[in-house]
Amino acid sequence: MKETNSKILVIMARYPRRGRSKTRLIPALGQRGAAALQRSMAGHTLLTARQTSSEQGIDLCVYGTGARRSAFRRWLGRGPTYRRQIGSDLGARMDGVFRELCGSHERVIIIGTDCPSLTPAILGEAFAQLETHHIVIGPAQDGGYYLIGLQHPVPALFEGISWGGAEVLQQTLVRAQKLDLSFARLSPLSDIDRPEDLPIWQAASGGAGRHSGGGRISVIIPALNEAARIGPVLERARSDAHEIIVVDGGSEDDTRAIAYSKGARVISAPRGRASQMNIGAQAATGDVLLFLHGDTMLPPHYAIDVQRTLLRKTVAGAFRFRLEGESRAYRVVEWGVRWRARLCRLPYGDQAIFLRADHFRAMGGFALLPIMEGFELLCRLRRLGPVCIARRAAVTSSRRWNDVGVGTTTWVNQLIVLGYRLGIDPARLARFYSKERKR
Repeated sequence: MKETNSKILVIMARYPRRGRSKTRLIPALGQRGAAALQRSMAGHTLLTARQTSSEQGIDLCVYGTGARRSAFRRWLGRGPTYRRQIGSDLGARMDGVFRELCGSHERVIIIGTDCPSLTPAILGEAFAQLETHHIVIGPAQDGGYYLIGLQHPVPALFEGISWGGAEVLQQTLVRAQKLDLSFARLSPLSDIDRPEDLPIWQAASGGAGRHSGGGRISVIIPALNEAARIGPVLERARSDAHEIIVVDGGSEDDTRAIAYSKGARVISAPRGRASQMNIGAQAATGDVLLFLHGDTMLPPHYAIDVQRTLLRKTVAGAFRFRLEGESRAYRVVEWGVRWRARLCRLPYGDQAIFLRADHFRAMGGFALLPIMEGFELLCRLRRLGPVCIARRAAVTSSRRWNDVGVGTTTWVNQLIVLGYRLGIDPARLARFYSKERKR
């Protein structure tokens, strides 16, 4: 029996390889540029899908081609289920997806990675339409479609279609009528397939990442009941920021009001640091994204550190770790974190991680994990280049270290990292972390 209200969003993606990705764009971009664009658009699509998943409670799956599932996971991270596309043409591959998934899900929607204007709102409308129609379809301006959803497999729907031509949409709709299937049409959107389509991508991506170094900094703060700390944090952050986005996960104190009073843009999001930061990143317009905890104070004129770090051709950076207070135990902790960061190049999230917006989106953002989301992203980013630590420190509140104890907090943190590396389920690690904090 099918699960009640079970929904899944499928992304059909090709692994970016020179000479095999976006071949119609190679004359304009070259092989390297076309593959880079494929990587960026696929990551952009997954980031949109992750936002949709966290907001609307849907499952995610990536059906890949051009590489093994392990390669997709190293690129795009944990969270989606990864499967291999099977079939002689696009129709056979999509039919295979519906055959596999319609047995366990009541509504299955497939999208590609070529439509950067696709939004969570459009995906939500698609799932809603699928409740009352056999088919939902999103028309593309070039005569194809960017989205198709079914309640159950319909193999005949994909037979005899001239894939890649300008009549794909019309032929599919005619076939649906002959099969006596009701269908809903979404608003038309544009795909990125030809050189003349490239301005659409520039507009949809906000032109982020134009600079090799600093550029405009969007400070993104995931917040939950941070009224006691967030005011001074915002005052310091706004000195160098292009914009500050506070993504609130349902605070019950004055966090939102304080953020508004300090000139921040405030967005509501489902609780969960990964989803909150992804949603903030989607709303950001800067060239650089800086993810800041609500109880961490950046150094004065921090943009200098960001620019210097990213101009060294690093893929990401962070500040040195420092705890607020004069305890000698804090200095010992800082020393240990400093050496760990130098040796492993894996800073903690409360060191204010920053990176170019285009790199973040090309990686699909943070995996929707209940813990270790920053660590997981940095592990993926290190495959693109070095992660470096700035000379100055961001100062983090020592409240948690005081409440739980310096030794216990340090020990728990290291156990969480070890457990993650050993493959323990992050949900289990999150429960352990929460339990230890409450002791």
